Amino acid sequence: MIMVNPDDIHSFDKKYETLLLRLDNSQISEKNKELIHAFARDMKKSGNKKSTYMEDTSIALRMVEFYKKDLDTIIESDYDRLIEKLEVKGRCTFNYCKVTKKLFRWLTDDDYRVNKPLYLYSYK
Repeated sequence: MIMVNPDDIHSFDKKYETLLLRLDNSQISEKNKELIHAFARDMKKSGNKKSTYMEDTSIALRMVEFYKKDLDTIIESDYDRLIEKLEVKGRCTFNYCKVTKKLFRWLTDDDYRVNKPLYLYSYK
């Protein structure tokens, strides 16, 4: 349990704790849970604000729930389906586009990632 911070007027600590519980209890694969946790940790280490890494983590979770497959196997047509679905519902796609860029840069760029999951390394 996170201690209540009197300076946290927006309750980001509590909301982030709730988000992580939602992630841990979600019906997604363990690999996706591990990827999203690592993505969130790296965003924190990179100096992102609480509101940013919390929102990006939440969007990453919603994306995985939509795709119903592992994040590291997503292709462009999967992403296009998500954006089309959001547009049909009248939802804003800007943050999904932003998180997709961050997430795939994180998955593919060794220099961008602070703590790369071991199974993403290629051994020669």
